[in-house]
Amino acid sequence: MKIPDYIPASEFNYKLFTQFDKPYWTPLRRVPLKQIKIDKSLMSYPNPVYEDVVQTILEHFDVWQWIPVTLNENHFLLDGQHRLEVARRMGLKFIDAVIQDTALLDAPTEKKPKRRRSLFDIPPPSPLARGRKVVL
Repeated sequence: MKIPDYIPASEFNYKLFTQFDKPYWTPLRRVPLKQIKIDKSLMSYPNPVYEDVVQTILEHFDVWQWIPVTLNENHFLLDGQHRLEVARRMGLKFIDAVIQDTALLDAPTEKKPKRRRSLFDIPPPSPLARGRKVVL
């Protein structure tokens, strides 16, 4: 059995970042793990990588919950350090990401990111699409 070097994030999870009125986050597919740099001072939550969190994600991995990591324009990790560690341990060479436009997010405006529509308007993947049994 061939072990994959890449597991793509679902379109549903990309829409979490692309549903706004401005391009605050830009999708970037198949980012080589080697290109991702770490500077904890830039992270949204500079907490340590917790082993129990990594193990839980590995043991209960669900591709429908595989959310892109967030990088800045220089490929420094802003959010997703546990997902990045999971990808490394799974032997992946690539991961999906979104590039955050920090200048646009920090720009003075009357309103901060405004969604074009509600998240509830985006249909979630059905349990059958995920290969799970539906209990009625």
